[in-house]
Amino acid sequence: TYEKYFYGTEHWNYFTSDEDLGPVILSIKQETLNGRDQFRILVRAGSYTVHGLIPASCVFADRYNREEVVRSLGKEVNLNPPLTLGQLPDTPEELLKLDQVFIKSELKVGVIFVKEDQYSEEQILDNNENSPLFDEFLTLLGDRVRLRGFDKYKGGLDTVHDLTGLFSVYTNWRNIEIMFHVSTLLPYEKHDPQKLQRKRHIGNDIVCVVFLEADNTRFSPSCIKSHFLHTFILVRVSARIKHKPTRYEVSVVTRDEVGAYKPYLWEQSVFEKGPMFREWLLTKIVNGERASYSAPKFARMQERTRSQMLEDLVMNLSNHAETGQIPKPYRRGSWRPIGEDEYFKMLHARVLDNNKTTTTTNCTTTITHFQQQQQQQQLQHVQHATQNICCYCNNSNLEMDLKYQSNQNNHNNYNNYNNTATHRHTTQQQQLQQPQQQQQLEDRLLENQQQFQLQQLIIQQQLMQQSTSSLAHTSCCAMLHLCVRHSMCCHAPAPQP
Repeated sequence: TYEKYFYGTEHWNYFTSDEDLGPVILSIKQETLNGRDQFRILVRAGSYTVHGLIPASCVFADRYNREEVVRSLGKEVNLNPPLTLGQLPDTPEELLKLDQVFIKSELKVGVIFVKEDQYSEEQILDNNENSPLFDEFLTLLGDRVRLRGFDKYKGGLDTVHDLTGLFSVYTNWRNIEIMFHVSTLLPYEKHDPQKLQRKRHIGNDIVCVVFLEADNTRFSPSCIKSHFLHTFILVRVSARIKHKPTRYEVSVVTRDEVGAYKPYLWEQSVFEKGPMFREWLLTKIVNGERASYSAPKFARMQERTRSQMLEDLVMNLSNHAETGQIPKPYRRGSWRPIGEDEYFKMLHARVLDNNKTTTTTNCTTTITHFQQQQQQQQLQHVQHATQNICCYCNNSNLEMDLKYQSNQNNHNNYNNYNNTATHRHTTQQQQLQQPQQQQQLEDRLLENQQQFQLQQLIIQQQLMQQSTSSLAHTSCCAMLHLCVRHSMCCHAPAPQP
């Protein structure tokens, strides 16, 4: 469970030494399933392990504060003293070993050869020669290997001085190494009626494969006296039937405390020699070994081993915590709100859209005002050119001509005429200077455009600063468990154009 859901992912481990339960380790992580926030927990104690999902809405604590969530879970199970953070670099590896203490990748399995009319343990273990059918069956189980110099899993056999025989059968199936203790290949002493050299290996195995080469002989597991053997897999073959390929009839006998395990026999019990039968048989052997661990004898051994490993792990974490080698949790427990990344992306996009809209509106208003001023100036100059209006006093030549005709016979107004003529002469000179003024106006417009572009760059810089401050403001509001959606509009300062 730990390897599947926690190992290699972001999670946190807490520990305590409870007064009643003893050493306890809690593993917790955040998940989102079907759009709902969940807390996946794994609680290990000396006698049991609890694994499950807890909806975030069912935890009576701030879901964004990891320390409060863990404190609330500890109160639910009445842990005293409270849980303490235990994050060391090797903690995940130690927890993985703790869960796999009885999930072995190396197995030793007994194999015995039973002939016709053999019923007792002494008769069965006295077989010293293999039959052709038994040799054929051994090639199905694995490879025949020389024990001296063998550098792989040896299963308790001697690989230096040949004290446990010269050969054995070995296989590596799905990264599980299996060494078979074949009765006919183990040391044989003729003057030893109990055959202790063979029984001490086969009797300490948990699973034993019985090859029964007989038609009417029945095998009784009680004939093999052992405290460890819990599962017998019987493979019967008839020496009289010359059927090719060889056909095997399989049956399984286990002790009462061992439950049923796959693959089941009611699906198929007769097999022909081939890869399919080998796959089925090795699967049954491995599952039989693991199912036998639930027997009281092995369960007590497993509980003692597990409790000792758990106590050592908690003691190690406690020592590191006392010496300050375990980093303390950050403020707010360094717990990121579930779905925070997606929510902040949405808020950031909204802030950018608001700032862009405000900036676009301000820029549009500035451009429109500038265009209106430019159009008014152009229209005014067109009127000046068509109506011959003076740019300084707005007097027309027509009025000056009327004055001249009305005052032509009036010698007293001669001076006024001279003044009016002088003013008209000045207006004509100004009309001659109009191209030069137009060039000055174009230069002024170009200068205004450059100032407008500079103003746009300043607005963009303010927009970037405003977006950063708005996002920081949003993050603080979210971490303080406030309503971020409204606080962004109410508290975020508007960008200055």
